[in-house]
Amino acid sequence: MNTITKAELDALELLEKAATPGPWRCGISGNPRVYGPDDSPGAGPLLTTLWRPDPYEVRGNCDFIAESRNALPRLIADHRRLVELLARLFEDAHRKGCLWLDDRRMPCQCGATERINETVGEAKRYLRQWEGNT
Repeated sequence: MNTITKAELDALELLEKAATPGPWRCGISGNPRVYGPDDSPGAGPLLTTLWRPDPYEVRGNCDFIAESRNALPRLIADHRRLVELLARLFEDAHRKGCLWLDDRRMPCQCGATERINETVGEAKRYLRQWEGNT
């Protein structure tokens, strides 16, 4: 798995904040066009037009551009929240003695040591990739 790093997410967030605010919409008037925020569909400011011989060929691209812009702020926030939650969960469980740290196995009172250790190993690898410490 190729995990996005914190630095990559930070750069993506800067791009998102520098772009025209959402919501964006895709509309077809000749060629597919991406429109910025407005109360009436297709009537917001024109942001870009996608040109191809067959305008319906690029409708999927137009929809993708608009919907990606609309979803990106939530995806960034959710990713940060989940990474934070994962790190906190790991720290809390380790403090309770159910998890291993630095490859030392610790006894677990819940009886699920092997599965917990596998899950924590995967979480640790993910957090290391997130921090850019592969």
